[in-house]
Amino acid sequence: MTGELLVEVADVLSAPLGWNAAARADEIQRAREVLERFHGVQIHSLVV
Repeated sequence: MTGELLVEVADVLSAPLGWNAAARADEIQRAREVLERFHGVQIHSLVV
């Protein structure tokens, strides 16, 4: 799982769910925390 994928998914969902930039950032962070804490998924970045 990459951070870029989380951002892409949030971009797709933000308009239909009515998220502003702050809500989008919060949802990305929340998804990252849930994936890491409850599912043991490491989030990596393709951008160095």
